[in-house]
Amino acid sequence: MNGYPLGREGSKIASMQQLSSIGAYSYNYKIPTELDYLFHDIVQPQPSTDSDKIVSYLVHYYPKLKNADNVKLLTQQFLKCPLFFKNQTSVDFNDSYRLVECYKFIIDTKFQVSVPSISFYDFYAAIYEGIRFAVLVDDEASWKVLPIIAGCLSSKQSRNEYNTFPKNSQSIKNIDKMLLELFQNLVLRLFSQSITEEILSLAITCLACIHDMLDKTYLIQYLRLKPDLPQIIITLLILSPKGLSMGESFLGSSNYFDVLKQRPVLRQMNRFAFLHNNLLSVYPNTELCLQQVQHELNLMQNYSAHITSAVNSPILQNLTDDPDKWLLVKYNFFAFIIIFEGITMRILNHLSAPNSTSLLINQSIIKCLFHLSFITDQIGTGGFETLNFVIQVNNDILSKFGGKNGVGVGVSVSTKMIDHMTMELPPLDVQYISSVNQSKISFMLQTIEAILPSIDLDYMNTKIVGMVEYLLNSNKCNCIIESTHSLMLAFSSLLLTLNGKADDRMLLYASRTILHFPEYLSQTQMISIISQVAQLCESDPILLSALLDMVHSQAYTSGMSPLPVRTIQINGKTEIVKEKYFTRKVALIGLLISLVHLIDINEITLWLDRIKNLLGKVSGERDIINLWDALWSEILLCNKYNQQKGQLALNWWWNQTERLQSYL
Repeated sequence: MNGYPLGREGSKIASMQQLSSIGAYSYNYKIPTELDYLFHDIVQPQPSTDSDKIVSYLVHYYPKLKNADNVKLLTQQFLKCPLFFKNQTSVDFNDSYRLVECYKFIIDTKFQVSVPSISFYDFYAAIYEGIRFAVLVDDEASWKVLPIIAGCLSSKQSRNEYNTFPKNSQSIKNIDKMLLELFQNLVLRLFSQSITEEILSLAITCLACIHDMLDKTYLIQYLRLKPDLPQIIITLLILSPKGLSMGESFLGSSNYFDVLKQRPVLRQMNRFAFLHNNLLSVYPNTELCLQQVQHELNLMQNYSAHITSAVNSPILQNLTDDPDKWLLVKYNFFAFIIIFEGITMRILNHLSAPNSTSLLINQSIIKCLFHLSFITDQIGTGGFETLNFVIQVNNDILSKFGGKNGVGVGVSVSTKMIDHMTMELPPLDVQYISSVNQSKISFMLQTIEAILPSIDLDYMNTKIVGMVEYLLNSNKCNCIIESTHSLMLAFSSLLLTLNGKADDRMLLYASRTILHFPEYLSQTQMISIISQVAQLCESDPILLSALLDMVHSQAYTSGMSPLPVRTIQINGKTEIVKEKYFTRKVALIGLLISLVHLIDINEITLWLDRIKNLLGKVSGERDIINLWDALWSEILLCNKYNQQKGQLALNWWWNQTERLQSYL
């Protein structure tokens, strides 16, 4: 076939076939080779040839070529394929993206061939030469070669993992360097031109695939040409049918693997997030950057609210029974957390103090996490350092600057945010609250506690306290009960600081805490809460005495039945919580012992006798030893901080030596 030049091997074979034909038939013609047919079908595909077939050609033939000229020729011929490269308006994003994965596979495969007919370096150099030639002769080649280059460079990590120092390693690195330089310049050229949405999406996707290789100077130039580039990335991720499509990707009925095939962006969500953060980190104008971020977060907030709305929350909740789709939801969440981290770091690194715009950004991040808290509860936060960092930093900023004395006037930013959350909650008096909404309630309570100093006190007293007391009495679920107790404790501490005295409501709160143990609270939580309540009541001897009597009464009347096994989620795994005591009675006695150091010096001996009497009602050697050990430690603590009271307690202890020996 004339018009398709062959390499050295191909020409040699063709010459031999030509001589053979002359000898047999005395008729001079060239017999088409397999490569000739391949090139013809690539450049002028038959009706039966589709993009799948072309990709299969590439995957099959590239690694088997024995001649660098043919590798270069195949690259050049493929860039003429009308199924992929007819013109900008006919580009199919999915097909073009497949080339990234196709060329990554080709490079990986060739690199791992143990006895190659052509060295990897020569093979790789030939592909580079084919790409470079196409760019030189074709003005339209910029968008055509991007996925090919991205695929080649994407293989860099897997190549390093397979063999860190291959033959010609420095030369191979030079090709990587030249490909990257060419790639970055071609993107720069594209961004300076008028291009279609498909080409723009393709260019951004290719950038995401090699985000960790891009030079910061080029990123800055991209932003000067397209200041809204970070926002385009978020739009592509959330709104585009190539991505999440406002949750349709996992809320719909499509099969998980079909979803990934139809929506290539979902296969690179984390890389899109990292590209977004890289752009934010070098954004030339901080004010314009924050405006961009605000628009992005509005979109992310609407998306988060949509997927956990009353209509969609049952679907989201049921996805936990579909491991594949649930994996997609988690990857979506992880990508969001990466983006939130990048936004938070931009604010920390480029603002000396928060302003009205940055505070709106802080609260938007918290609102998104409020809607997505169901996912957090499913996977757990243990070891999730990025998520914990995002929550803590944004809450800290709101706590310090989100109040009335912070940025702005009137109702505080923090109060407005919490009020928005309360309006997003379902009615609390319904018999059943879905797990999605349980997570929202719990997250809101935790957020209120974290930013409590910045929330208007009138708002807390008129709206939040009543809601919290209702939740405490309604026994909705463990996560809500735990969060309400923690918030009430923090609020009581705040009131003590403001008013200088403990609130009488503390006794009712303590009583409810003890009643919630062990069904809703672990002994560690219960002991921690009551201990803190006791410290708040220490300045009021009457309140403290009443609290001690309450604990003693509960310990005296409680039974010795075993406590239920408690579990927690850590890194998505269920783990058993190890507790110190094993029955309700023993745990309450342990609680009473932990309060000994707060008892008035005039009553210390009396209370030690009452505790000893309770110990006499305990059966089980392990529990007895643990309780006496705890009492001894508490007496030593008394002696450390108040030697006069400590000496009385020590004298009591030594007077009981003979009695103690019978227990030990």
